[in-house]
Amino acid sequence: MAIAGNLVYLVLHDFNAGGYLHVLDVSNPEAPTLLGSLQLPDDYNQIPYPYKIVVQSGLAYIGWADGWTGGYRGGRLDIVDVSDPFNLTRRSNYETTPGIRGMALDGNKIFLCLKWEGLDVVDVQDPDAPVRLGGVWTGGAVDACTSNGHIFLGNGPLYTMMIFGMDSDSDGLFDNQETGTYNPPLTYGSSPDNPDTNGDGVLDGLAAKLGHDPNADNLAGQLPAVQNVGVVMAALLLASTGWLWLYRRRRIV
Repeated sequence: MAIAGNLVYLVLHDFNAGGYLHVLDVSNPEAPTLLGSLQLPDDYNQIPYPYKIVVQSGLAYIGWADGWTGGYRGGRLDIVDVSDPFNLTRRSNYETTPGIRGMALDGNKIFLCLKWEGLDVVDVQDPDAPVRLGGVWTGGAVDACTSNGHIFLGNGPLYTMMIFGMDSDSDGLFDNQETGTYNPPLTYGSSPDNPDTNGDGVLDGLAAKLGHDPNADNLAGQLPAVQNVGVVMAALLLASTGWLWLYRRRRIV
């Protein structure tokens, strides 16, 4: 269930007909009014079923769980246009394996909690063509929320909370560090969508870690050996820390 203003969005499962999305007007709490309904096709023969819903900017994102009926059935993300509650339209769907247990929407990205795997990141800027950006394996995930450029993930198998930082361009700096002005180590003013903001051939994260401004300092041709050493050291660090990073900020690339 999700609420936006005076509207309530309900997702229900009918074992004989798949799923349903209902939109109700609750401006009068003593007399809720059904405005519109949409049948969601069950592509997997009765299971899975709609499990979670998030609504934002006239679109509903519905996550389907998984299950077993004559064999394993994966999950699905449905994107539905709810801008006109009297005329609901499914725009697209995105299949997942395994099913979805939780979701968090942040701008044009939706974070899907997959039961036996972990976190999937999907670009929904075009609601007619969702695209997977990446993800991270955690052994399972049950729910997530976002705040200040971070994803807080509930991990089912390990009964822990994991905190991740987004690194959209894989340059070694979290997205929320690549904002504002050059004020290290809090912000660097570089581009979160360009791994080499000033085009000098050195990743923004490496430049920042060496004390340089990734926007202005031209390091072209000066750091080939340092870059290679940095890659090796990063690999050794990740291999040695392992699960000790559970409560530390982790990166999604």
